[in-house]
Amino acid sequence: MRVGQGPRTRMREVYGSPELWRDRRLAVEGKPTVEPSGPTPGTLGCLIAKYLTTAEWSDFAPATRKQRHAVYRAIEESAGAEQIEAIDRRAILAGRDRRGGKPHAVDNFLRAMGGLLAWTVNADYVRVDPALGVKLLSGGNDDTGFHAWTEDELARFEERWAVGTRQRLAFDLLLYTGLRCGDAVRPVGRTSATASSRFAPRKRG
Repeated sequence: MRVGQGPRTRMREVYGSPELWRDRRLAVEGKPTVEPSGPTPGTLGCLIAKYLTTAEWSDFAPATRKQRHAVYRAIEESAGAEQIEAIDRRAILAGRDRRGGKPHAVDNFLRAMGGLLAWTVNADYVRVDPALGVKLLSGGNDDTGFHAWTEDELARFEERWAVGTRQRLAFDLLLYTGLRCGDAVRPVGRTSATASSRFAPRKRG
């Protein structure tokens, strides 16, 4: 921004934003513009910060937000200063390949970036989603699922951990109540011995 032959003032905010017009008015009046706080506008870090305030983000379950938030923090550290135009398909594939030894880490990365970039397209920050069509990887147990304990394995655990121990309490809560893991780990305001004894008399099968 330049008024007549006066000094030039750099406009740092996103074009069309209220912050840009605020700084333009200040420049016309010969006043200093407001230094932007947080990530630089137009960068990947700035878009992540904006995405975390959207309805799309709030709609995710708490566990999903926690998982993806960890992914975004790592991305901000490694590429937060990159301009969003630099995040193309090649960059997405490079991020995937860096995590190639851990299929589930790859998939968490791709899902997190897919959600972010789909939002940037809808919000008109970019025209094309570079993560669209990038395939998830297969994990070692995707075909068979997680191993379910046999009756013998359950009996061995009960023999090893007596009623009243923390390990036995967790075991009984998960086996006999049908609670989700996230609900089972919440404190219930009673001792391990008392809570565990409620489930010990039950029999399986």
